[in-house]
Amino acid sequence: MRNENNPSISGTEMKFALGLDLPGGLTMDDVEFEALFYIYSNRTATIPKSGMGRIDENTYVVTLDTARIGGGGRIKCQVRVEIPDANMADGVRTEIIGIETDETGRYGVR
Repeated sequence: MRNENNPSISGTEMKFALGLDLPGGLTMDDVEFEALFYIYSNRTATIPKSGMGRIDENTYVVTLDTARIGGGGRIKCQVRVEIPDANMADGVRTEIIGIETDETGRYGVR
């Protein structure tokens, strides 16, 4: 039973198509990556490649429940990509790519 004096906050499920232009003819299938979503830096939602849906070798779909990142404001995203690189000691170069989603999260009441 819902208490009218204490409404619960709910989010909205948003879907984002994530496509990256990678060097050396690499596709998104070839690399590991994850997307970190946030409005303010104190609440984030990280979604790994394994938690995304694959459209094709260069496009993945991310579903984000905005309740996980809270608050209201412009939703931002950082994608961490592990690119194979023989010049690195561990054979991998990590790149962080910032993305503006042009979407706004809002407080919601159920």
